[in-house]
Parts: sequence; structure tokens; C-alpha cells
Amino acid sequence: MVDAFREYLRFPTVQPDPDYGPAVKFLSDLALGIGLQLTVLEFYPTKLILVIKWQGNDPEAESILLNSHMDVVPVYREKWTFDPFGAEMDNDGNIYARGSQYNLSAIMKDENLKSCYETVNFRNPGMKLGDVTTVNLTVLEGGVQTNVIPATLSAILNFSPMNNTPVLPHDHDEYLNVDTFLRGIDIYQIILQKIST
Repeated sequence: MVDAFREYLRFPTVQPDPDYGPAVKFLSDLALGIGLQLTVLEFYPTKLILVIKWQGNDPEAESILLNSHMDVVPVYREKWTFDPFGAEMDNDGNIYARGSQYNLSAIMKDENLKSCYETVNFRNPGMKLGDVTTVNLTVLEGGVQTNVIPATLSAILNFSPMNNTPVLPHDHDEYLNVDTFLRGIDIYQIILQKIST
């Protein structure tokens, strides 16, 4: 599992022009290798969407959607200690790569941005990138509110199980420790077993 994670991190799917093809092929091969069904959608040229389906035991039960994204924010290679797309692991088990910590957080609706800006906590000039949840403007056009699906009012669980880890998405030398990664898998397995059929 760790080898697959590191291989996936090596795809430089950097905005604004990510090449999704190799990452989609990699994930497709993994899915097909364990017998899952998949569909690749292309609503816009070169912007691929991979849908992987794992059929549950009860076809009448509600679906569970696991959502992720393949793109990452740009990097400044000269500011990294390790190759940002090398997925190198140091002696402490830290895997360094752009995207190792990153997941899309909820993006506030435009009308809420002004009130957030006026809040003192959102105007601290002493904070550095990664100290707070940041918004990558290259994804705002396709941004989503990830705490609820409006049409059905279905609740959404959105978290990254990476405790005891400096928060570094969008920052240089972003990493995730291998033990934290494996513990995250255990947490997701427990959750999925509890909510699936």
C-alpha cells in the first residue's frame, strides 16, 4: 500500500495544466486489479474524471461516495529539500511529496468570504501558508461545498486522518509519515465497514 501511495505521488498533476492521463491509468490499473468497475469521463478536453464503482451486497441500499482529486498546487522546486514529485522517504518514515497531505477542504460560498476577511482571526499577517485552511484560486471555478449535498441534504464526512503532523499542504517540504498514512487507512476501513453493506 505504501509503495502504491508513493508511486501515485510521483505524478506531477500540477495546476493550471495537469496531465491526468498517467494518474488515471495508474488508479484504473489498481481498481481493475481488485475487480472494481470503472468509467473515465471527459467533460472538458484533458480534464479526466475517474469513477470507480464497488458494488455492495444490497443493491437497494444507498450509495456511499468517496471523493478525491488528482491535481496539486504548483511547487517551487528550489525551496524543497526533496524532489516534490520524488515521494522520497527519510529515515523517520516521512514521505515527502506535493499532495501527500492535501485534500480539498470546504470552500466557502463567495458571499461568505467578505465576512471571513473582516474577522480578526482571518487577518493575522504573522501566519504563514499552511497555518490555516487555504483556498487555491485555481480550483475555485470548480469548487464545491463539501459538508452537504444540496439536492438531497445528505451529510458529508470530510477529514484527513493525519494527527501529530505539521500542516503543510500548499507549503514546501510537505510530507506524511508512513505510520500516519497506514493509521489513516485503518480509520477509513473502520468507517466504511460501519456504514456499508
